[in-house]
Amino acid sequence: MKYRSTFISAICYLFILLQGQTTSFGQCTFQNPIMEGADPFAFFHEGNYYLLVTRANRIGIKRAPKLQDIGPLSEITVWRFEDTPVGGHVWAPEMYYIDDNWYIYSCGQNTGLDSNPDVVPYIQERQEMFVLKSITGDPFGPYEFDSWLMPGLGAIDETIFTHTDGKRYIIWSQFNIPGQPQSQCLYIAELNNPRSIGVTRVMISCPEHPWELYGWPVNEGAAVLQKNGKTYVVYSGSGYQVPEYALGYLVNSDGDLLNPASWSKVGPVFKQNPAGGVYATGHNSFTTSPDGTEDWIVYHGRLSTDGNQPRYTFMQPFRWDGDVPKFGTPVPVGDYIDCPSDTGWIISAENSGQELISIHPNPAGDYLNIELPEDLNQVRLRIVNLMGQTLMDMDISDPVLNITQLPEGMYFLNLSLGMNLYKGSFLKQYSYVKD
Repeated sequence: MKYRSTFISAICYLFILLQGQTTSFGQCTFQNPIMEGADPFAFFHEGNYYLLVTRANRIGIKRAPKLQDIGPLSEITVWRFEDTPVGGHVWAPEMYYIDDNWYIYSCGQNTGLDSNPDVVPYIQERQEMFVLKSITGDPFGPYEFDSWLMPGLGAIDETIFTHTDGKRYIIWSQFNIPGQPQSQCLYIAELNNPRSIGVTRVMISCPEHPWELYGWPVNEGAAVLQKNGKTYVVYSGSGYQVPEYALGYLVNSDGDLLNPASWSKVGPVFKQNPAGGVYATGHNSFTTSPDGTEDWIVYHGRLSTDGNQPRYTFMQPFRWDGDVPKFGTPVPVGDYIDCPSDTGWIISAENSGQELISIHPNPAGDYLNIELPEDLNQVRLRIVNLMGQTLMDMDISDPVLNITQLPEGMYFLNLSLGMNLYKGSFLKQYSYVKD
């Protein structure tokens, strides 16, 4: 009975694994959505992906070497609004490395420092942009409140980029525009330093086309792409609660970013896929595969037309037609998507979730490469097959593990590092005809 129970458990675990990690042929795949969370901001930095989403009253960061693995990992809270000038409603955080330090840009209610840590009622005009600064210079902080970017100005969804002219720019969505009192419009300005915006602030887009007017007129959630001298500002149109919430873009070809006449609008370019169960697709960011050969869009969407239901984080690759981005259609919920181009996988400790171990390739041939934290020289390794039989149990210190004695198939792997137990799985499969 014990053997049968172990076998059934292994098969159930394998089924879950195959749904979210690999196909029966060992190809790395994943399924959307990858996690719950709105306004995702993802980027790749020095071998790791970072992901931030809206958490309302705090800011958290996830980090992983593989983008497809980041969803279920633990999120590290790096800042809370209590005892700061921010009265909650913290939306759309983005983080950047500027002038040798990490900064997080976000928006929230400007109420002034208040001893009451409760979230204040949301007032549109008080939703303002602010910047946090890492106290230690580490991406995980801790962070302290630095300043409001434009005190007294109702604005959200800031994003920062460096243009080919070497200058940094900031784009945001602003409320209560003269002549457009119910609209959110996009503005751009130079970023003089991490906490100072240039005096020339130019409106480059307001909602005007039918696809931007569902629910209420909105342009928000800008993200920037640059290709062959062109700058694209991809943004969300319409109210975030309606299923028609979608992406369009502004394109600039002459490099004169502070001239409204230099921008032209195209949209929608990425919208809901009702047949695939994906609605209200918007507020995205962009990143690349680890090897740099693929471009990826990371966006949020809903699983129904109900605007009161949670928003989830999705991701998929997109392509270029010359220097024009082509985003396609949201991949249906549950469909398999090939992982970003790379080899390898990661596992995290069950009781910490903070340190990660990279293991590659997967599928494996005769060897596994295990990238251990620098301060650890020896760990205990155990490899078990689907029947629960232990096939390898040893201390290892060499990052290259010889597994020639294992037949082709699926295996579970445990690594013991001090008090932490790491668990994962891998497929051994030769991709060539072996002599």
